[in-house]
Amino acid sequence: MKSVILAAGTGNRLKPITDKIPKCLVEIGGKTLLSWQIDSLTKGGVCEINIVTGYKSDEIKKLRETKIKNMYHNQDYLSTNMVKSLLSAQELFDTDLIISYSDIIYSSGIVSKLLECKHDNAIIVDLDWYKLWSQRFNNPLDDAETLTFDRNFNLIDIGKKPKDIKDIMAQYIGLMKFNTITLNLIKRLNLERKINDNYFMTDLISLFLKKDINIKVIPIRRGWLEIDSKSDLLKYRKELDNQNKQDIFKIFN
Repeated sequence: MKSVILAAGTGNRLKPITDKIPKCLVEIGGKTLLSWQIDSLTKGGVCEINIVTGYKSDEIKKLRETKIKNMYHNQDYLSTNMVKSLLSAQELFDTDLIISYSDIIYSSGIVSKLLECKHDNAIIVDLDWYKLWSQRFNNPLDDAETLTFDRNFNLIDIGKKPKDIKDIMAQYIGLMKFNTITLNLIKRLNLERKINDNYFMTDLISLFLKKDINIKVIPIRRGWLEIDSKSDLLKYRKELDNQNKQDIFKIFN
């Protein structure tokens, strides 16, 4: 299966680290986020890795990363969001596709779970998200989003501001799989102007739910990290030092 990494954003919350590099080239545990992702996607069974760039795209081009097949570019990265970046790579929509945010790292086992599931459309969700959020934020609910699903793991709701911890059965990590029918629906919705340029992926997934498109959740218990801010990075690096860099995916388990 093919994959695409959405790496167009400016990474403002990681400044000044991202003054000269895109977020995906920030380093942790001796490797860039992009290197972590490429390794996990490859080991997890993905046959082709693509990337959508935007901010500081030349820095990614300099890498000459042989495992990246195609580089697409969202030239409107300053005024648009992730769905626009995904549409920049719409020539990939002729096959099922794994889509990844660029500010997360995850184990190859999580990739394998997504590849091996038989569902047309699926998102990875972390049941133990609170362990990580409670270390990252003074009030975990400030940054968390609603996510609920039924007993058959069908997604019911996602992406709203939670009023209570009970509104969050798990946290979406930013790694998903859509089949070609769903991907081409994105193109049609865009042409019909039912998707705006500022759509986040959770906005798109919510729109799918309104159109009765089934999205399955694939539950995990940790094994991943989000690096969204300088504070995140410093906390993770400190914890890695405490662990003597034994296993980056066991941070705050």
